[in-house]
Amino acid sequence: MSAATNEHGGYRPDPAQLTTTPALVDRMSIDFADHPAVIAPDRSFSYAQLRDEVRRAAAAMLGLGIEPGDRVAIWAPNTWHWVVASLAIHYAGGVLVPLSVRYTAEEAGDILDRTAATLLIAASGLPGADRLTEPDRGALPALRHVVRIPLDGPDSGPGSWDHFLSGPAASGADVDSRAAAVGPDDVADILFTSGTTGRSKGVLCAHRQSLTASAAGAAACGLTSTDRYLCINPFFHCFGYKAGMLAGLVSGATLVPQLRFDPELAMATIAEQRITFVTGPPTVFQTILDHPARAAYDLSSLRFAFTGSSTVPVALVERLQQDLEVDVVLTGYGLTEANSFGTACQYGDDAVTVATTCGRPIADFELRIDCGDSPDGVGEVLLRGPNVMLGYLDDPAATAEAIDAEGWLHTGDVGVVDAAGNLRITDRLKDMYICSGFKVYPAEVEQVLARLPGVAQVAVVGVPHPVLGEVGRAFVVTQPTATLDPTAVIAWARGHLADYKIPQSVAFVEELPRNASGKVLKSVLRELDCATGGPDAGQPREIVAPGLGGPPVGWVENWVADTWQLLLNITRPGRLDRFTDLGGSSLTAIEFSRMLATQFGVSMSLDRLAACPTIAELVANLQPGSGEQRAPVVALRTDRSGPVCLMVPGIGGHAWIYAPLAAAVNGPCDMVALSLMDLRHGPAGHLRTRVRSAALTVARQAGAEGRPFVIAGYSFGALIAADLACWLEDQGVTVAGLLLLDPHPLDSHRPPRNAAVWQRVRRVATDPRALAGAIRRRWRDRRSTGVAVRSPAAQQLENDIVEMSRMTYDEYLDGSIRLPAAPAVWIQSREMATRWQSSTTLFATPIPMVQRTIVELGHVAVMLIPGVGQLAAWLDRQLAGIGRAD
Repeated sequence: MSAATNEHGGYRPDPAQLTTTPALVDRMSIDFADHPAVIAPDRSFSYAQLRDEVRRAAAAMLGLGIEPGDRVAIWAPNTWHWVVASLAIHYAGGVLVPLSVRYTAEEAGDILDRTAATLLIAASGLPGADRLTEPDRGALPALRHVVRIPLDGPDSGPGSWDHFLSGPAASGADVDSRAAAVGPDDVADILFTSGTTGRSKGVLCAHRQSLTASAAGAAACGLTSTDRYLCINPFFHCFGYKAGMLAGLVSGATLVPQLRFDPELAMATIAEQRITFVTGPPTVFQTILDHPARAAYDLSSLRFAFTGSSTVPVALVERLQQDLEVDVVLTGYGLTEANSFGTACQYGDDAVTVATTCGRPIADFELRIDCGDSPDGVGEVLLRGPNVMLGYLDDPAATAEAIDAEGWLHTGDVGVVDAAGNLRITDRLKDMYICSGFKVYPAEVEQVLARLPGVAQVAVVGVPHPVLGEVGRAFVVTQPTATLDPTAVIAWARGHLADYKIPQSVAFVEELPRNASGKVLKSVLRELDCATGGPDAGQPREIVAPGLGGPPVGWVENWVADTWQLLLNITRPGRLDRFTDLGGSSLTAIEFSRMLATQFGVSMSLDRLAACPTIAELVANLQPGSGEQRAPVVALRTDRSGPVCLMVPGIGGHAWIYAPLAAAVNGPCDMVALSLMDLRHGPAGHLRTRVRSAALTVARQAGAEGRPFVIAGYSFGALIAADLACWLEDQGVTVAGLLLLDPHPLDSHRPPRNAAVWQRVRRVATDPRALAGAIRRRWRDRRSTGVAVRSPAAQQLENDIVEMSRMTYDEYLDGSIRLPAAPAVWIQSREMATRWQSSTTLFATPIPMVQRTIVELGHVAVMLIPGVGQLAAWLDRQLAGIGRAD
């Protein structure tokens, strides 16, 4: 095989002919025999010398009994031993298993056990490694040998690297025979994913895949034998191994491994070794650029920088090109399952393209966006080609989920391809959050905030919000000399982003938590306690832009504050902030008035709004004397799986009346209930508008999570549920099912409005003990005597509830109710079945469209009765059926 001239200068071999790692080692020792392969502080090798060291280590491995296909683990930082040992494992026919130096002994032991590794090569002094130097035969029965790599000076004692090389060894002929037997499709390595969202998975890759991807990546970056490659990324990670060590060796470049990243040592190495090629996450380059001693080092040899794994600010690319005079700065996209390579920017791309996109597919790799019906072309990124892994270790189900029948790798990343063919990653599917019904991709927000002068690093996560669902929280690391405040950060976002994308809070932190590859651990950020102020300097400082009068109080004030924030593109206001002082104009006031009417059914003129300029005054005027405002939706159980079931109680019942039923249901589902008592306790009229608004919020959240949405209503609530289902379908919401429990027909007549009745019902119905006691007494009397013997208190309660039902029925409904397109199931007690037969027809749709089920439950109105278990079992079946149908 002959060497080929690369378009960027220098020489490298034809990657098509490099089918196994042993073949690569052999070929490069001929084509680049005297060319430096590895330069380390204590040892350097030419390519010919590298092959000699690899064969020597492979002979020692065979001497220990390593067989073809055996798994051999390396648990060490970037040293020349890592390069030699990894290549020797392949030369001996083994499978490389890199372990992160950040692992604890328990984590490393888990992977050693899962891979059944027979040999561990570990750095001496590594925290936790010493616990595995004397293998526990019970916990790790396959692990037979441990070899130490010295980090702090020579070590020739038992178990050391030198001792290992001087021990029993196979002959040169046996070693060469073993290397020649390695096939292109044999498993070469098992790299474990970062595990940021759960237990890490072992990615199986063959020799052909690893070398093809590494050669393609090297070609895309213009890496050649003239380059000196400073290896900062850890070899145990795919970025450092496939895009680092292997890409360098395939190109005939000189590897200069750095034990761990130290900015001053890195600059000294660049100057001394005349480094031309550096890769790393943005933090590496940002640290070098901002280092106070940078001017003391000659960094003029740098010609190429490759970055990624995190948000890349345009300013960073520009500073690398201008301040360090780096000729080429590129970014790309890849993942462990694709051998680190998928796409890359190209020579000549401008700074904006490099920072905001990941370029185009390299070599003959394929890229597709699975966007479904999305009009903007945003969807999951799919990759296909020789770079795609074989599968996951001992996990065929996960493999089938990741790689479809057509060979497409489903990455779990969200992206879009622009008109020039460049891929832009908008976010991880798991990182996207929903604000006020709109999807927000944190990467987009991070890209905007990263352009703010003074911001060194930034990460955005979605956090729960009682009204909007989720809102953004920005974690910011400032540049050393910058003095930023949260108002400036949010104001910058306001000038560049739609209102729902603007973070509502800012936390200034010393650093962002990252995994070994430099990716931000957003799961850690979500769990971070962001207490404002406090004596602990180690805690992040969360600062929410202050509002006059403190934060809003109650659900209605919070709704107004959220609406003003979105409408006016401002930080969250306080309850005494004035609408006009926040930038409100007559046009925005008209829009806010419309939103008030939609939410609460209240029409407020501009004069009335002007007379109530603050949130507190507005809400007091909106609901005079209402006292405490209560949430319109109550969560009864949250499983985060299965259907989302919205329960609509009867008029006399508070949302909590469903609690026993929610507790009795066995299947996975989320159950939330409307609080009709609280929704009705507001301005006269327009109950329907408020009920619909609350239901739409729940339905949108279910849709955002891709889960079936079900409505169940009891008694008069069943009529409301049917109306809701029809209206939601008219709004484009998919209702998976409608469950009608004892629909309660009431003649539509207009009784006198009686404020005393309302006060009595609200007082008793919102007191769980009082209502439960009355209901239980009624049920006990009925069961013992066969007739309803009511106490005066129970009788008064029932009369009041009936009166309230009639009042609310007259207010809420207008004529007959349609049934929705969603499957409707009817369950009715014998007691109510008799009353139904003689009642006025309520539904415009003929009765055969629903299933009438007569059951012995007593009046299911009273969810606290013994029949709740039967009802729960029935509801289990209905929800399970809806889940399967979906």
